[in-house]
Amino acid sequence: ENRLFHVPYSIDNERFATDAYRLMPRRRELCQQYGLDPDKPVFLFCGKLITKKRPLQLLEAYLSAGLADKAQLLYVGEGALRLELEQQIQTFGLKNVHRLGFLNQTQMPMAYVLGELLCLLSEPTETWGLVVNEALACGRPVIVSDTVGCLPDLVDENNGWMICLDNHEMLTAALMDAYECYIN
Repeated sequence: ENRLFHVPYSIDNERFATDAYRLMPRRRELCQQYGLDPDKPVFLFCGKLITKKRPLQLLEAYLSAGLADKAQLLYVGEGALRLELEQQIQTFGLKNVHRLGFLNQTQMPMAYVLGELLCLLSEPTETWGLVVNEALACGRPVIVSDTVGCLPDLVDENNGWMICLDNHEMLTAALMDAYECYIN
C-alpha cells in the first residue's frame, strides 16, 4: 500500500488556456506557416496514429460527411498507421488533410489554436484521454467516442458530442453538425 500513489488525470489548465489565448491572435499566421488554409475550418486529431485511437475511422467519416472541400483535417502525432494514413491521403488526393507529426507538450496549445474541434475516437482501453482536457482548456469543443474514460466527467452537450464507437453514421453526423454549429 505504501507504494501506491494517487495520480489524477489532469493537466495544467491555466498554462493551456494562457498559451492558447496568447497564440489565438496569430492563428492566421500559424495556419499559413503550417500549410493550412486560415479560411477553412480545421478538425483536429491529436494522438498516436495507432488502431486504438482510430485515425483512419476519422478520415473515413470526414470523407463521408462531404467535408473534403469544405474543411480541413489535421493530424498531430506519429505511429504505426502513419504510412497507411499518408497513402490514403495521396490515393484520394486530399489537399485539405494535413499531418504535423509529433509535437511536444509545450507545443500542444498551438495545435488547439490551429484545430477548431478535437476528435478522439479511442477504444475502451483509453483510460481517460488527456487531449480532451487540453482541448477544453483551450476553449475547443470535442467529439469523443462513448468508450473514452473522461466521459461523462468532461463532455456534455455544451462543449461537444459523444458518439458510439464504431458507429460510422453517428460520427459522420457529428462531424456535419459540428461543421454547421461550431466551425462554419
